[in-house]
Amino acid sequence: MKKHLLISVINNYEWDDLIPFFNSYKLANFENCECVMFTENVPESTLEKMRNFGIIVSPVPERFNGCRANGFRWELYRDYIADNMENYDMIFTADTRDLIFQDDVFKHCNPDVPFLGFAYEDLLIANSDRAKEYITKFFGNDAFEAVKGNFYICMGTVWGTSEKFYEFAQCMSEYIGPEKYKVSMSDQAIANYLIYHEKILDRILSQDDNVIYSSNSDGYVMTIGLLDHAKLTINSEGKILNGKGEVASVVHQYDRQPEAIKAVMKRYCEGMSLFSKFIFRNYNKKAISFCKRLTYLIRRERKRGNLIRALTDEILRRLKLKVL
Repeated sequence: MKKHLLISVINNYEWDDLIPFFNSYKLANFENCECVMFTENVPESTLEKMRNFGIIVSPVPERFNGCRANGFRWELYRDYIADNMENYDMIFTADTRDLIFQDDVFKHCNPDVPFLGFAYEDLLIANSDRAKEYITKFFGNDAFEAVKGNFYICMGTVWGTSEKFYEFAQCMSEYIGPEKYKVSMSDQAIANYLIYHEKILDRILSQDDNVIYSSNSDGYVMTIGLLDHAKLTINSEGKILNGKGEVASVVHQYDRQPEAIKAVMKRYCEGMSLFSKFIFRNYNKKAISFCKRLTYLIRRERKRGNLIRALTDEILRRLKLKVL
C-alpha cells in the first residue's frame, strides 16, 4: 500500500521554532503518512526530537550549502520523489515555522484522480511589492502587467498526486535553475508567473485531471496572513474555521493574526520554553522580526566566536532604522 508524503526544508530553526508544527502534526492523526524533512544548520538536539516524532530527517546536500532554500527546495523535492515515486500516492509540501495542521489534509483528496492543489492568499499580485519586484526582475515588466490581476498563489503549501507533484517540481527546477539559488529571489513570485503566464499547468495536467484552488472563504487549506482580522473565526475548541464555518485542515501564516496565535498557544505549544512563549504570545511584527533576525545571527556567529559583535551590530542596525 502506498503512503502519503509530507515534505519540507528546515533551515536555521531550533526546536522551539517548530513545536507548534510538530505538535499539530502529531495531533492531526495522519493516516498512512510519512514525513520527510531536509535540514540545514539545525541543532542535533532538534534533529533528535524530530526523530522521536517519527520524522525522517535528511541533511541538505552539500552542493546547496549557502544557497537560499526557496530556490533549491524544488530540486530537492524532485530528486527525492524521482527516487521514491513507487512509495507514495499523494504529496503535500508545507512551510514549517508558521503552519499548523488541524486534521489530516489528505482525507480531502482522491489519489485515483491526478491533481495539483494550491492555496490563494487574500492578495492580488498587483498589490504585492515582492511579486512585482521578482516577476519584473526575472521576466520583465510586461510579464508583471499580464498577471497582476490574479490572486497570489502561496508556495508554502502545494499538494497533489505524486506524479503531478513531481512534474510541478520539475518545472519549478527548470525555471529557477542553479544560477538563482544564491541570489535574493522568490519561488512564489516565479511560480505565479509560470502558472498564470506560461500556463505550465496545461503542460502538467490533462483535461481529465483536477486543479484545486483553496481559498480562505471555502478551502481546507488556509493562508491567513493577510486575512481581515474581523473575518477570522475560531470555534470553541480553538480550531480555525474557513468562511463556510468548516475546520481547515491546514492553517498557514497564523503568526500574523493575534487571535490565531492565542489559539495555537493553547493547543500546540506544549514543551515550548517560557521565553519563546513570551515572544510568541506578545504579538508584535517588529519585535518578532528583530528576535528572528537576532536569533539567526546568534546561531551563525556562535560558531565564529563573534557573539558580542553580532548582538551589538544588530541592535545598532535596528536603532538606525528606528524599528527597535
